[in-house]
Amino acid sequence: LNLKKAITFLVGIIISIGSLAIVLKDVEFKNLFEIISKLSWPLTISAFIANIIIMIISFYVRAIRWKILLGEDVFIKHKDISKISHNLSLKTLFESISLGAFATFILPFRAGEFVRPAILAKDTKVSFVKGLSSCFIERVFDLSFVLIGFALLFNDRSKLPESFSVVADLLNLILVGIFVFLFLITIYRTWFLRVASYIFSITFDRVNKKFSEIFFKITEQVIEGLTSIGSFGRFIEVSLWTVLLWFFQAIPFVITFINFEIFSNIFKPVIELLIIVALSVALPSAPGFLGTFQIGVDITLTKLNSFDPNLSFAFSILNHLNSIICILGLGFFIMIRKGLTLISLKDKNTDS
Repeated sequence: LNLKKAITFLVGIIISIGSLAIVLKDVEFKNLFEIISKLSWPLTISAFIANIIIMIISFYVRAIRWKILLGEDVFIKHKDISKISHNLSLKTLFESISLGAFATFILPFRAGEFVRPAILAKDTKVSFVKGLSSCFIERVFDLSFVLIGFALLFNDRSKLPESFSVVADLLNLILVGIFVFLFLITIYRTWFLRVASYIFSITFDRVNKKFSEIFFKITEQVIEGLTSIGSFGRFIEVSLWTVLLWFFQAIPFVITFINFEIFSNIFKPVIELLIIVALSVALPSAPGFLGTFQIGVDITLTKLNSFDPNLSFAFSILNHLNSIICILGLGFFIMIRKGLTLISLKDKNTDS
């Protein structure tokens, strides 16, 4: 397992370095510094403040969507038993999401995907397994949005790297398989649980019956998380919140264009940035999507929209730096407020 982690981390570092090398080969640093020096600092500061506000709103939208997936029948842990709440608060979910994003930017292996449900499990009665399964469903909805957008925008893929088309086609196949599996597991939930119970009983009962019970309980929690959609109405509700979330994800790109005083014909590049960057940061990388974010911006602005490579790189630096500062700042604030440390976050990821 440690060897696998080491190889995954090494691959991520190589992809990050390779991506940066590809982007930087067309960048002239003299022109880059000239572009950055011409930025209006009042506008840059205003853009930074706007990004903070948009990020907080988008995290709250994520929290609302996550609450729908988790359901209402959860409890908030409290030392005083009389103060236990029967509703999962958006504040609790917001803090878990913020700390998850924070962990993703400072720890390897996309640690935030595990830290987020681990924090939630610590603060509520939601099990880690159910929380993690619901996060997986979130990613399915996000991936669906990205791939639908990709299909609508890029009928002609001649300007895109061949690898992007291959990855998109592969993800489409995986997504179809996931939806079929989720449909079957929702319809035949009882049957899946019976099969799991039978398999665990013949596998573990002879060794230790308790193992069979433990694995069945974990399977039950996984299925509970995966079947959290439950109804067509909830599916539509989660879909609408997903669209709204991606609308807020697009706004920082608009703000960055305004920061560079580019006001005309930005709708198409913004939508393309949303889709291409989402696909590029899905690749293994160093913490914080270093390199993969830059190459996503470069492909969109330089290759697809004929922007100057220096401007594209400056755009990616400013937009990425804004995100890093906002996420790390908010994460540190919540971490200190909850009495956590960097070591405890790392331990939660390791335990998960």
